[in-house]
Amino acid sequence: MVYFISNGENIKIGYTSQDIEKRLHQLNTGSDTNLYLLGYMQGNKETEKQLHLKFGDLRIRYNAEWFKPSDDLIDYINDNSEKPNTFVSNMGGRIMVYKTMSCA
Repeated sequence: MVYFISNGENIKIGYTSQDIEKRLHQLNTGSDTNLYLLGYMQGNKETEKQLHLKFGDLRIRYNAEWFKPSDDLIDYINDNSEKPNTFVSNMGGRIMVYKTMSCA
């Protein structure tokens, strides 16, 4: 799975072959701020690499997995995420994750 995680300011695009929640827990253990799962999608290491290239101009450091938020990146997450009933937005420089109501 390819995942999108935020520390509230930036977005990490990563890949894991394990459970997404387990990966989030691992990353939170090593982080000085709380990390939040924005979304995830089917994919592999190649998918992750292609997304790093696609959003490369937003990369915070060379060869890193953290990116500045942009409308394009947030739209991509909202359009492709398989995380149910979730909407991501950039509110004044803070990445926000909202639960939406399903309309069944």
